[in-house]
Amino acid sequence: MKAKSRYYRGIEFVCIDELPTAQQVLLQESSTPERISILIEGKITRNCIQYAAYCEWFTQVYKNSVAPELQPEMKSDNFIFEKA
Repeated sequence: MKAKSRYYRGIEFVCIDELPTAQQVLLQESSTPERISILIEGKITRNCIQYAAYCEWFTQVYKNSVAPELQPEMKSDNFIFEKA
């Protein structure tokens, strides 16, 4: 599932640490998209990604790396089960 973005002073971003575990693992193995740090109320928030870059990564990498859902013809409701 795609994460919701956060905004701070016109910057739309996501923090990798707040993403689902599967996405965190894939992002840790990659140097793209570029990580940014944001100064929020005097504290540096690191390991963030601009939301537009995250959306592109989600579509191009994440969706193609996770197991595809069952094809419609393979769903169990399309089979007839008989007692043995």
